[in-house]
Amino acid sequence: HLGESFWKGLYLRKWGYLALASILYLLRILKYDLEAPLVLMALESIAWIFSILGLFHQFMNQSGKVLNYLSQAAYPIYIIHMLVLYGVSYFLFPLDIPVLIKLALVIFTTFIGCFLIYELLIKRLSYIRPLFGLKGSKHPYKLPVRIIQKGTTTLTFETE
Repeated sequence: HLGESFWKGLYLRKWGYLALASILYLLRILKYDLEAPLVLMALESIAWIFSILGLFHQFMNQSGKVLNYLSQAAYPIYIIHMLVLYGVSYFLFPLDIPVLIKLALVIFTTFIGCFLIYELLIKRLSYIRPLFGLKGSKHPYKLPVRIIQKGTTTLTFETE
């Protein structure tokens, strides 16, 4: 089967691809001042991709709570990350601070903002889950139950 042989090849050669990618990167920095020929950059990119895929195949190819959570969160965060990124950048770019600090703040606040939006809104509100590629939840986030008493009749309303 082609798929199995592809993954086995990546698994067996991951360190070779990582070494090749590192050597090509150093060559690009030292000899070409980051402006290497396109063929060299393409080979370096492929080596990086293959090494990362091989490493992930070895170390991330099992189930677990964290991996399941990140797997479910990946698509919703992909959908909202640009909105959060542009919103954060709109407020941070005009500030008179060093560029590297701006970069770190943009990355950090975008990361945190995306996970907060996912965790507090997307994951918990069953009616917006399908908009982000998630199945409706059997146990949606519930608002507190309201009880109204009228005479001798008690009415209970739930938010579902």
